Amino acid sequence: VLDCSRQNNPEIFDAARVSLGSLGVITQLSLQNVATHNLKRRVWFEPIEQLIERFDEYAAQHQSFEMYYLPFSDQAMAISIDPTDEPLRPRGAEQDNDAVMGIKKLRDYLSWFPAARRKLMNLATEDYEPEEAVDVWNRIFPSNRAVRFNEMEYHLPREQLMPTLRKVRERVESQHHEEFFPIEIRTVKGDDAWLSPFYGHAVSGSIAVHRYYVEDPLPYFADIEPLYQPLAGRPHWGKMNTLKAADFASRYPKWKDFLDVRASLDPDGRMLNPYLKQVFGIG
Repeated sequence: VLDCSRQNNPEIFDAARVSLGSLGVITQLSLQNVATHNLKRRVWFEPIEQLIERFDEYAAQHQSFEMYYLPFSDQAMAISIDPTDEPLRPRGAEQDNDAVMGIKKLRDYLSWFPAARRKLMNLATEDYEPEEAVDVWNRIFPSNRAVRFNEMEYHLPREQLMPTLRKVRERVESQHHEEFFPIEIRTVKGDDAWLSPFYGHAVSGSIAVHRYYVEDPLPYFADIEPLYQPLAGRPHWGKMNTLKAADFASRYPKWKDFLDVRASLDPDGRMLNPYLKQVFGIG
């Protein structure tokens, strides 16, 4: 049994904070939290080109900011979240799941006629009234994701986020008329956990593409993923990707250090499954 912190076994601590279950069994965890507080959430639509141009401005203004690109629409959704002392105004009923399935119906009926699909998508979003809600943090941040999907999310150098989004948009709208799921774009503050996708970055930019769960995601993801490779993009560990051990070794400065710690704690590989053996290049 090892007690790990920044003071005790600090190398194991830095490795274990993102360890993919490969170092051993974590039996107890202490978190440093902040006091319960209220947040204000605002949701609105803007023309996508305008939102791309203003993304950096919005990201600097808000504690949390993300946008959703809607394929075959000229509008994009923006969501900001900030601490507030304003009076409570709870969120209304969740609309996201119905909206996604409505977009799917448009795809089903009009994937063969992109111009009509775009016109109807624009009509559906141009009169959207901005939503505002104020509540305790745990009623503001979570979202109900009842519509199932597969996902591939890559974390990129922050300055490459918007240029890469433009490439993703061009690829989707020229090659993937079957796609309807919104694409999520956000920023994430860097950290120092060895295998964190955000290790060593002040801020990372993230792009997540999705495919409805009954539809094969592999051809779509295989066409989008190469756009990230020249940027040494790091995938979200819990989502789909096709990188190999050599790719990860070139993108994580502490990769070898992690493998050394892993081998010292689990020399017989008892904590490894077939996927982790592939990721780590073992056996």
